[in-house]
Amino acid sequence: MTFLMWAVITVSIVPAKAAPPKWIDLSHPFVENETIYWPGEKPFQLELGYQGMITRNVFLRYFSFGAGEHGGTHIDAPNHFIEDGIPVDKIKINQVVGDGIVVNISSKAEKNPNAELEISDLEDWEKKHGRMPDEPVVFLYSGWGKFYPDKVKYFGTNSTNDFTKFRFPGLHPNAAKWLIKNRKIKLFGLDTPSLDKGQSREDVPTHKVLLGSGVPGIENVASLHRLPPRGFEVFAAPMKIKGGSGGPCRVFARIAEKVDVNAAMHARSSSVIAGLVLAMVLYVASTT
Repeated sequence: MTFLMWAVITVSIVPAKAAPPKWIDLSHPFVENETIYWPGEKPFQLELGYQGMITRNVFLRYFSFGAGEHGGTHIDAPNHFIEDGIPVDKIKINQVVGDGIVVNISSKAEKNPNAELEISDLEDWEKKHGRMPDEPVVFLYSGWGKFYPDKVKYFGTNSTNDFTKFRFPGLHPNAAKWLIKNRKIKLFGLDTPSLDKGQSREDVPTHKVLLGSGVPGIENVASLHRLPPRGFEVFAAPMKIKGGSGGPCRVFARIAEKVDVNAAMHARSSSVIAGLVLAMVLYVASTT
């Protein structure tokens, strides 16, 4: 075997380097006297059970906690507003995992706190970013998360116990129907207190459309500004409460890996030198 053949074989096996995946936490932490709950829900409480040494060499700490289902980053199960809807423990795992997209309506929300994601926004998104995948996880980014956990700003009123005065963005029920019919949406989430806009609470049309079709919703999603419009996977892990209408939910995203061109070129250059040296050694060894 010639030296040139040894060199080609040795250098060609060096792979391009892929950048590590990027993980984004989309959940607000649960904090006493801070986590936002819907009026009437029990707030989050964390009580220290014990803290200290239990033997000469063993330290122990544990807490008890309590909270309503619908506060902080949480999921709405179909039975939340649908009498015969499934509870949170019956939501299938593959329904809370999938390819995600973000539809940005923050410009509309700046002008109108009761702005809604409409069918036209979805059509504009597809014109710009291509057809969304089937069975997607769809996030509405309104920019409202910047107000969390300021209750007055987040609910859009000083009357934070009167839902008839709430003002914040949401999903239009017709857009929800479009997503269900045309893209078979599996999960919807947004950075506001409710799937419906603030002035819809008495009738909750969007809740009825989504949950009535078996599509869970996640409210109070955090850090949506850190996600690209598409190209990421979503993972949501709601607390498995038997018969529950919802519950706290850890939500996170994995942004797709990309080939790090600069790192790959650097690795290739270094490997060429090392490969040529190795090839020379192998060639000499094969001829002696």
